[in-house]
Amino acid sequence: MVARNRATTNLLWMLLSWTSCGILTAPLALAQVGDCLAIVFVDPQHPDSQSMDQVAAQAIEMGWAIRRVDARREPHVTQRWRIHTAPTTVLTQGGREVDRILGPVNWTELYRRMIRFSAPDSIKNAPLAPSESKPKVDVDSLVPMQRSVAPLNPEPLQSDPARATVRILVDESDSHAIGSGTVIQCDAQGAVVLTCGHLFRDRTPKSVITVERFENGTPVRYGAELIDYQIEDVDIGLLLFHPNQSVPVAQVAQQVEQLAQGDPVYSMGCDHGQAPSRRDSQVTKLNRYLGSANIETAGAPVQGRSGGGLFNRRGELVGVCFAADTELDEGLYCGIPVVHEQLRKLGLLKLPSSPAPNPENPERSLTGQAPTTMTVILTDSSGSTRQLTIDRPSEQLIDKMRQESQRSLQANAQNQVRWKLTSAPKSLR
Repeated sequence: MVARNRATTNLLWMLLSWTSCGILTAPLALAQVGDCLAIVFVDPQHPDSQSMDQVAAQAIEMGWAIRRVDARREPHVTQRWRIHTAPTTVLTQGGREVDRILGPVNWTELYRRMIRFSAPDSIKNAPLAPSESKPKVDVDSLVPMQRSVAPLNPEPLQSDPARATVRILVDESDSHAIGSGTVIQCDAQGAVVLTCGHLFRDRTPKSVITVERFENGTPVRYGAELIDYQIEDVDIGLLLFHPNQSVPVAQVAQQVEQLAQGDPVYSMGCDHGQAPSRRDSQVTKLNRYLGSANIETAGAPVQGRSGGGLFNRRGELVGVCFAADTELDEGLYCGIPVVHEQLRKLGLLKLPSSPAPNPENPERSLTGQAPTTMTVILTDSSGSTRQLTIDRPSEQLIDKMRQESQRSLQANAQNQVRWKLTSAPKSLR
């Protein structure tokens, strides 16, 4: 009997692996419990793929419909589902995606989610998932068809940068952007996320924006609305989502932070779309680029950390990641005056006024000195950057660069041009 069950499981696994990846019509007839279907994208060269194969086989043995996709052998399927890392597990129900798990997942967690996203009448005969404590489970309680509304906490929340960091996904018709953000405010109207603006440069009316919070390492997804964003003079954006409960927030520094070169700081962000992680660093330069306030720190951030917060030793947000200088191995962050101005403009926070650069003379620094260096940052469609430095640029070149930068923005070009003018430090003049 055991051998027969194993043979049936192996045959089912083969059939599911060969099924074309549409809306998974063939596996529906094979599923014995639940109507939530899982598509498991694996990379045989990735060490976690073997463990995911074992998890998928266990799910099939219990009667679930699973489709295994080799990301290397079926790139068209991978592209269709916008998979950027393996392993990734996509859950579908009723022909649409309902959940996505980046990275490996154990059987208990996969089972919990498939139960959650299955219709109640389809899981009446579902066996219990194995667990260490083997608790008695009410199957109906595992299917929260509607989220309960928890009362908002009226007490001011303490700053919790790690738990306040979220993953942001922007789905376009032909592209998929992943970045980071920080929840900075939560009340009855919803939760506000601070991030960078360039995540939304290809946005269309049909774009779908998703925010993912992490609870004990498990992502919880919410649809999000774009409140406002800028990508020209400053690179900053704000989102709103509705968690229907109080969620951890990070406090924005209320005063203009008096950072100095060498001060310890740390950033939070989602490396390559993974769960948020902390990177300890230190300030290397302040306001090296003219115009809006900016901070540079040691260690260039990788893709996926754009929009993540920069925090001081007190856990207060003092900057937002918008670029990486790969040549100098440094991260670039907009400074707290930029954040204050954006929040004040939208009436989200009442903060003291911050000095702004003179718009009539943007080529001059806050000290009134003429620029001595032009730094041009070229960003291609993959997010890679190249940096060029030009000493003592002419006014004609400055005007030309401004026109080119504006043209690329208006054309919504994938190859973006960013440029800043800097003055030599006082010690070098």
